[in-house]
Amino acid sequence: MSTFGLIALLLSFAAAVISIAALVAGRALGSRPLADTLSWAGRAAALISALGLTAACLVMVYCFFIGDVSIQYVLDNRSYGTGALGALFKLSGLWAGRSGSLMFWAWLPYGYRLTKQESLAHRALRRAGGPAPHGEDRIPGQHGGARHAAGAGRLPGRAAVF
Repeated sequence: MSTFGLIALLLSFAAAVISIAALVAGRALGSRPLADTLSWAGRAAALISALGLTAACLVMVYCFFIGDVSIQYVLDNRSYGTGALGALFKLSGLWAGRSGSLMFWAWLPYGYRLTKQESLAHRALRRAGGPAPHGEDRIPGQHGGARHAAGAGRLPGRAAVF
């Protein structure tokens, strides 16, 4: 199990480096067709990095729960707690030490970014007049997605934060 976690962590690191390089190169090229390709590749590499980091965190949590001490970090920070709070103590082993805490805090922004990116994609679909997500209905007579039934009281040029 520790080998799988290490491979996931190395994959995540390599994808993060590739993502940074591709996004910076895409930004430097401006509006050329290659810039769009590099930007797409950078976003795809960021997603791969997020998945690798998620897999590494899940391996670590799995090792805490089953008591697999093949990872030194698990051996040093495991909990012997049982009862109602035993599972919570085992889960909190992920951020109990410095290494696990850094991995956990590196993982959190990825989760935020992925949910935020989905929210931005839904907002772009609404503005473009595409299908309204989550069953929202458009107000009759309104085209282009400027106003919706859920946001009828908002000013037309303002986007809702939440």
